[in-house]
Amino acid sequence: MAGKRHVIEVSFTGEFDRLIQNSAEFRKLKDEGEKTLSVFPFLLQDIFYALFQELPRLLPLNQVSTGARLNRLILDQLMKGREFKRARAFTRQDPAGAGMAAMYFAGLALYVLNREIVDVANEIFCSEEELEDALLQVKVAEKIAVVAAGEAREDIARVYRAAGEQWDLIAREKRKHIRSLAARLNMLWNTSGHKNLAGSGSAGKGEREGRFQSGAEGVGDNKGVWTRGDLGSHLKLVETYLNSPKLKRLAQRVGRLREVRERGPGPAFIEDTTEVTGIDYGDDLAMVVPEEWLDYFHPRKRSGFKKRYADEALCLYDMKGKRRKGRGSLIICIDNSGSMQGPKEETAKAIAIALMEIAGTQKRDFVVIMFGGPEDEMKVFEVPRGSCTFEQLVEIGEHFLCSAGTSFEKPLREAIRYLEKDKYPGGDVVFITDGVCSVSPEFLETYRQQKKSKNFRTITVMVNYGDISTAPVEAFSDEVLISKDLKGIDIAGQLFAGIRRR
Repeated sequence: MAGKRHVIEVSFTGEFDRLIQNSAEFRKLKDEGEKTLSVFPFLLQDIFYALFQELPRLLPLNQVSTGARLNRLILDQLMKGREFKRARAFTRQDPAGAGMAAMYFAGLALYVLNREIVDVANEIFCSEEELEDALLQVKVAEKIAVVAAGEAREDIARVYRAAGEQWDLIAREKRKHIRSLAARLNMLWNTSGHKNLAGSGSAGKGEREGRFQSGAEGVGDNKGVWTRGDLGSHLKLVETYLNSPKLKRLAQRVGRLREVRERGPGPAFIEDTTEVTGIDYGDDLAMVVPEEWLDYFHPRKRSGFKKRYADEALCLYDMKGKRRKGRGSLIICIDNSGSMQGPKEETAKAIAIALMEIAGTQKRDFVVIMFGGPEDEMKVFEVPRGSCTFEQLVEIGEHFLCSAGTSFEKPLREAIRYLEKDKYPGGDVVFITDGVCSVSPEFLETYRQQKKSKNFRTITVMVNYGDISTAPVEAFSDEVLISKDLKGIDIAGQLFAGIRRR
């Protein structure tokens, strides 16, 4: 059999193997899918690594077996799709998230393929198995013929030479048949409409929900982080994201804010260092020497890089200067009063998610506090070291209180409670609202004392159409930014720069 049956370049399959071992739902999908499409297990792994890897690469066609051509066509179309790209924003380097999303996309691909394409793909797979067997028989016959000739048993040698020739003829016929099937597969693919697979197929939302539901009762039942044991219960979360106009608009806003952030100053650690004084060892990817990165991008040496990273033994630049050992939490308070609903809410959450990416690069704990009135229960999302799970991201995007009242003191007290637990000083509180609310003098005095003792700042972002008094928020803020475009773009650069300098 010429070529590989996997179409994504992978040097180490440990993450996928662990999912197969630990997730009954993952194994069930793999086994059930294989009954329909013979190459499905290979497709499932390829989709997983296309979601998991930082820079997934499709293997050239000449390195892929004919039986895997369908998988390559599917991957090529999926990776061009907007939904797949948006999912990748939350599944890169997250085995559980990538596994859950892989189940969705692999199941979707299996669902939208028509019967004729599946039948041809299965026939190619079987023919390749038969070709491999025929080539093995040729080698065995030739070997026995050589041994028999050496033992002066020409009669036996003739029999096995004839058998080898017969098997070689069968192999040539199999190759010819596989080429014919491959041409038919390409024709069926190009005329069947599956070129639009990247748009998630033609199945309606209700059909897809019935197809992929696996026992979960909905997003509201999933309160924790991803589990390693059973990913099937989280499939509804992917569909929530892929089918939610609100979350799609939010992703677009985050993308625009990310562009603003990337146009800003360089990585935060550059601001905190002055010069290289030597070489050290550890796992800080921001300080890795170029020679180490050469190993990472070399397929055969990448596993060694990963091992050194896990052992905190990567070769790093040792920097002398103001570099900090750690940073305080980044806490985002989002007003959930009724007037925030709509574009203001989406802007506030887009800013929060963009700031979460900064928290991730700075390895800072990240907290989102959604608040309403004095009697309303707050919704709090804790994201240690800025590493957000897909479930948390969907909940942050979907949750909205729509309160009839507003209380600024309540969320600020909650922010202080988190900052008091910090082992690092220098946190940031970003307070996002569209209105005003008075705070008591007693609270202000306590808040100012806490800011001084914990060395944190408060930046208020006001999202509002018209002019509004900033005096109430100025009382507890170090800086007030006003966004009037309701997209956050006009104040994003200033906000991100303020956070990155901390």
